[in-house]
Amino acid sequence: MNNNKGMALVTVLLTIVVTMILLGTLTSIILSTGEQTQRTQENIQADSLAMMGQEYIVSSFQVAAERAAAQEDEPVDVKMNGWAVKHASTERSLGEGSYKVEVPCSVPDAESEPCPDSESNNVSEEVMTYSYSSTGIVNGQEEIITGELSVTEEVTEISWQDRIINEKNNIENSFTEEDQIDACDGTKNNDDFESGDYWLTLESCKKGPNENLTFEDRSRVWLEGSLEMKGNNRMTINGFAYFDLADLYMNGGNTIIVNGDAFIEVGNLNVDMKNNTGISISGDAYFENADPGTLSELNICVDGNTNVENIPSCEE
Repeated sequence: MNNNKGMALVTVLLTIVVTMILLGTLTSIILSTGEQTQRTQENIQADSLAMMGQEYIVSSFQVAAERAAAQEDEPVDVKMNGWAVKHASTERSLGEGSYKVEVPCSVPDAESEPCPDSESNNVSEEVMTYSYSSTGIVNGQEEIITGELSVTEEVTEISWQDRIINEKNNIENSFTEEDQIDACDGTKNNDDFESGDYWLTLESCKKGPNENLTFEDRSRVWLEGSLEMKGNNRMTINGFAYFDLADLYMNGGNTIIVNGDAFIEVGNLNVDMKNNTGISISGDAYFENADPGTLSELNICVDGNTNVENIPSCEE
């Protein structure tokens, strides 16, 4: 009888221990399952937020590309690079989570990757491609979506002649009285003009001995009227030159140097150039109304293309 009671007591104790172990294991499984379910829900929410970030950046890119293609005031790649820099990092908080969109494109000398250059597929198209990442975040759980955005710009082939003529027409249409300067006032021997647009409406402009004029890089200079240079001086135009002169007089030792392209109206030009004078053009030169007699008196050399024959190279 006592042995039966002992057996029953051991059985009950074993049952209680086994039950406690099973309950502990079951509880652990339930808690683990709950945590996994929670993580799964958070991952799903984070993925949804990442998709929202993706929709935002794609929509913004499409709008910017359409506007860039519709406006011709500056190249498409310049506008799109500006868009990319502006959208380098965008964050939005939504309820319990947020998304962060990054476009790794920067201005020169910044820490992130530089904006892409245009890549030509053929002679008529250029493609610009921007990479992006969209990260959805919920309670520390992250989901990331990456992709690329591309815009194609049509490229119109333009001849060197049309390029120069277009620049000349742009000067005539865009220069204002604010661009007019008196470069021959004689206040100092050497005048340096920073990069910009300059309209020299010259009337018997006379520069004295050793009085030099220099227009800095990317300048555009419109020479109109009469230019008289004497006394071993030099005019240097680092950019585009538009010669629209009625009279050009240069005596010994005077030079005009154009480090760029030039448009030269020849038809009504009176030329009087003495020994050791000349005009040197390093780029292309387009001659309007190219009278052979006047051209022979100009003493001009051109390193690039010209639309007339027998113009010597400056390197000769």
